[in-house]
Amino acid sequence: MSNTTKLVITLTFCLPALGGVSPIGIATSAGDIEVGQVRMPGAATLYEGDVVETANSPAQVNLRNGAVIRLGGGARAVVHANSLLLERGIGQVDAPGDYAIRARSVTLVPSSQPARARLQVSGDGVLQVVALAGSFDVHRLGAAAVGTVVAGTAFSFAPDTGQAGATAPAQFRGCLAKSDKGYLLQEDGSKAVLALTGNAMNGKSGDRVTVVGKVDLTVTPVAGTSEVIQVLRLTVDGHGCSSKAVLAAAGAKGTGTILGMSTPTAVMVGVAATSAAVVPSIALTSGGSSSSSISASSR
Repeated sequence: MSNTTKLVITLTFCLPALGGVSPIGIATSAGDIEVGQVRMPGAATLYEGDVVETANSPAQVNLRNGAVIRLGGGARAVVHANSLLLERGIGQVDAPGDYAIRARSVTLVPSSQPARARLQVSGDGVLQVVALAGSFDVHRLGAAAVGTVVAGTAFSFAPDTGQAGATAPAQFRGCLAKSDKGYLLQEDGSKAVLALTGNAMNGKSGDRVTVVGKVDLTVTPVAGTSEVIQVLRLTVDGHGCSSKAVLAAAGAKGTGTILGMSTPTAVMVGVAATSAAVVPSIALTSGGSSSSSISASSR
């Protein structure tokens, strides 16, 4: 066993805590990795909501829950303990349990195991998804599943051709909690944590609610949440859900003012599905055209 291999094993299983906050995994690369706008060589310990960017070299992220994320060169992703948000480039994810994979307004949730998917967010705004193993329920804008992608199937999501920020209302169901990050909702299906804003907040922590709202594309979600929802209507369906579980998923404390947020985020609308025989696993390469294509191909 080489010294390099020993170092990776030590970092993976003996991750240091930072100020009482537990790390969620480790990122490794043959080149530099940028985590939270801090560039470091070789390896980096990851915490909830860390932003990981790669330069010319690909990187691999190993999470404590068993998720394995491979990012191509020039990729950018936000890594959570229970979900990944791919913002740019190519990402390939081995997703355990209900680990959610997100890109633009699309969320993939494993519906069978083992589950592996490969996504590309291209410069022209097109999102391409290929299921390499297992199957995934496809959600858009937090709504109920709009379809399923199975191994050997490719999906292409067209970019939004309308005005930035002009999204249609969608429905979200889950458990409500109030925290130092404001009101939070954990979706029943994807288990994603959403930040809620607006004046129609008539529920309390521990309520099961149905929210009708719009994804706010003009702001960036705070750490621990995947999207910001402008609430148009909130209906209390019941009581007694675990707000503590919502706060734990978001890494938040149970107090309560809504934080200000900024920076625009894009969204994808439209979808087309085609059948394709795909390679079971695709290696990520450094730089070049090989890291900028996700076209499904047969062996």
